[in-house]
Amino acid sequence: KLTLISQSNEIDSVAYQRACHAEHILHEAHHVENIQEATAPFDLVIACTKRHRRLNYIQLTPAMAAELICAAQDQGQRSCLIFGNERSGLTNDAVQSAHYICTIGQENSRDSFNLSHAVTVILYAIYQIGPEHIMLPGGVMPTSNELQAFRQQLHSVLTHSEFFRPGQEHATIQQ
Repeated sequence: KLTLISQSNEIDSVAYQRACHAEHILHEAHHVENIQEATAPFDLVIACTKRHRRLNYIQLTPAMAAELICAAQDQGQRSCLIFGNERSGLTNDAVQSAHYICTIGQENSRDSFNLSHAVTVILYAIYQIGPEHIMLPGGVMPTSNELQAFRQQLHSVLTHSEFFRPGQEHATIQQ
């Protein structure tokens, strides 16, 4: 579930445009006023940040974070990942509210991943441990027909948005 820390409960039109088929996540977002309120219900809190800070925290890789999250879930505990905004990242208060820091390694790079890529890397690490740790809406896996319909819809959208290179329009979307 998405929790947003802000003084306003309004989500602007740009966020909805970028949500692209995930508008329901924004509709169901929980709004809180501060990081303490956001993290209070969780047993495990991991701050995802590129900046090295002079704080005495155990630094995790995405794979290590995923292991901890899945182990916590197996014990019936709730986990929280904290990501900062793309402009300034996490505040020191946000990092200090965490049990661990997770850093995505980048060789010889001063830049950090953008927010969507950082979230994807962490969620993929969780998925690699086992799909049983992924919470699906309704807890049900899609049927073969539903997957096929999704792939056809995705292919149609990608084709109409000119995503494919010329000559690759007939590429198929694999599992």
